[in-house]
Amino acid sequence: MAGKQGASGGRRKGAGRPKGTPNKRSQEVAEKIKAMGCDPIEGMARIAMQAEDEAAIQERFQDKKDALTLAGNMYKELAQYVAPKRRAVEVSSDPDQPLATTIQILPVASSN
Repeated sequence: MAGKQGASGGRRKGAGRPKGTPNKRSQEVAEKIKAMGCDPIEGMARIAMQAEDEAAIQERFQDKKDALTLAGNMYKELAQYVAPKRRAVEVSSDPDQPLATTIQILPVASSN
């Protein structure tokens, strides 16, 4: 039997894996990284800073662009650990009743 359901069936409070609990594979990878003494966040930060430094001294445009692209990618990856990822929001409306837009012009406060 796969477990008891409530009288009305469906989802039970407290059932399942708690939110944020890593799955078995993620836990194994995290343990391997820790055993190696590797800090991926620190590594990405070092790569990003080094790439920025190299971009500042590069003479050729393509080399500078490549270094800045690498730095940008590392910073983008690191950003998800300090700020939530923004999700795309889709706005839709009924074609027969389009969205109404109102523009209000506010007076500018004087700096005197």
